[in-house]
Parts: sequence; C-alpha cells; structure tokens
Amino acid sequence: MIGYYFYIENAEVTRTYGNLKHEIVYDKNDFSESEIDQIAYGLMSTNFFDSQSKKTVYVEKTYNNFILSISVIEGIENKEDILRLFVLLKEDLQTFIPKHKITINLVVDDLDNVVYKGK
Repeated sequence: MIGYYFYIENAEVTRTYGNLKHEIVYDKNDFSESEIDQIAYGLMSTNFFDSQSKKTVYVEKTYNNFILSISVIEGIENKEDILRLFVLLKEDLQTFIPKHKITINLVVDDLDNVVYKGK
C-alpha cells in the first residue's frame, strides 16, 4: 500500500497600514511584500485607506491580474452612484499599478458571495 501525505501550509498573511491599521490579506506564495506595499500605497493615495474607518481588502493574483475583494453591505450593488465610486477607485489604482490589470469585486459576508464583479 502506498500512501501520500500532503501538507498545505496556511499561506494567508495580513499586512496593516496607517493609523487605523487597514488590512490587506493575501497569499504569501502569490505576492511579494513590495507588490502588497504598492497596492497599499495606491489605496492610501486614493484615500480609500483613510482616517475615518478601518478597511480590509483581500487580494488574489490570477496570472498578471490583481483581484481586490472589498466587503460591503448588502444592497450596495443596486446603488449606481456607489458602484461608480468603486469604478473610479479601480481606475485610480490602475495608474499606481500599471503593470497589472486591477479588478475590484464587492462581496457581502464572505469572499464567495460576490455581489459586484468588476471588469
């Protein structure tokens, strides 16, 4: 009998930024710290990471794309004016991170419940 044992290390890491300790959660096997710092710099420069309320952003890398998932309240996907702000955030972030395509997804309660999938 031959058996296999697989050990999968939990590679999820959280880095914090600013006075409020905004969080970026990512897989350390997919990103370098400098890539995450670049995303954080963009989020701070666009004032998404502000001094008003602590925010958490989950980041995934698919090929050369950075997918940011942001938790929102249910129903926000029906508010065009709010969705437009996230589209503008994506456009602004793209100027800070030109080598990677940025996508912003909005999620409610968990990462599997995507209520708005960015382009």
